[in-house]
Amino acid sequence: MATGNWDELAAIAPRTKNAIETCAVALRKPVLSVIPASLSIPSPTPALPWASVLDEDAGNGVVIREVLLRWLLTRAIVDQGSDIDGVNMWHQGVVDNCYSRGIQFLHDPAQVLSRYPEFIEVATLERDRVILARKDVWAAGGTNRRANAYNVFNVDGQRAFQKHTHAFVAGRMLPGLLSSLVVKGGLTELVFGRAKRESPREMARRIRTDSTVGLGACIGDKACDLFAKWAVGTFDLGAGLGIPWSRADCPLPMDQRVGRVLMRCGFMDEFFGVVAIASVKSQGFTPPGRMGRPSVGDPLPKGPWHLMVKDFRRKSFVKDKEAITWLIAVGDTSSVANPSKWRPQDVLSALCRSFNASNSADISPVELDDYLMDLATVCTDESPDCSSCGLAACCQANNESSMVELKKYKT
Repeated sequence: MATGNWDELAAIAPRTKNAIETCAVALRKPVLSVIPASLSIPSPTPALPWASVLDEDAGNGVVIREVLLRWLLTRAIVDQGSDIDGVNMWHQGVVDNCYSRGIQFLHDPAQVLSRYPEFIEVATLERDRVILARKDVWAAGGTNRRANAYNVFNVDGQRAFQKHTHAFVAGRMLPGLLSSLVVKGGLTELVFGRAKRESPREMARRIRTDSTVGLGACIGDKACDLFAKWAVGTFDLGAGLGIPWSRADCPLPMDQRVGRVLMRCGFMDEFFGVVAIASVKSQGFTPPGRMGRPSVGDPLPKGPWHLMVKDFRRKSFVKDKEAITWLIAVGDTSSVANPSKWRPQDVLSALCRSFNASNSADISPVELDDYLMDLATVCTDESPDCSSCGLAACCQANNESSMVELKKYKT
């Protein structure tokens, strides 16, 4: 009978086990870890624990926790498109420049409206600055890119914003900021108010889909998960609220790049079955040309199949009984209720919990996501450089002759 012990995973998903252990050894500083100095928020110390810092007054009648939630939500919303570094530079520049002018919009969102022309002026100046700084770097990063086509406000799948500052601010950033004014208790209540009856992943979905307070099309699923990753995992903004969430419970956002690594390294096959997923159209795989879909039990199909990671993330779930039994055993050690179906993000959180319990560690989807993002720079669509990959020794596509075709699969 499975107990959820980490060593038991060797019989269920050995390559995934090795990948998590490799990540744990390679832990590094998170991608997002520094709060902007312009917000004047103190760092925690042994004498002043984080929970106490979060409950301190930040000015304008709002506590630090609420300010940080507003910062992270607006950053997650803009963290979409073909140049993440560029749009994050823009967001950081807007925060710093506005605060230097006294527009403290994260402390008081109404200041965006009362000083909107000036806010748009700042946002435009930062847009132009980032275009100059990033256009050549962006163009050099991919085929068929031209520097004069660089677009700071590009959002994957939505071309309406182009380079229009007002459209981008009003259509994306402002709804997220103003959501802090929709319910009593602000974003703190919106994010943590149901923590005892939902998971961080479910909270992330509700922020987008709630019929009253949801942000709808102005934020994508991945951005919602990114916000939950930062708020729950990186910055632990629920500290001091008595909620059951831990860092390990935050969702791993799993964009196309991370999905590509998980598809090749063994995680997808060991828990969900690559061929099983390819056999069902709704779960994300598109076959090349007129190739038909395989049946469960068939060999891995040839050719450059394309995976829509969003569909894999949303619609795939574990079916193997042994794996489910192990996952339930892991989940029973957590204060968060087990999901009715174990989807990819739920599995990754369970992996972190089991590893931590057996190794006295504190790895979370934050570290996994950052590590996998690093690997994705060499685990590319067209020409994966396995000699430079930290998972080369345990990667399924690199070590199993029957799965080498995965190196041709794309996301």
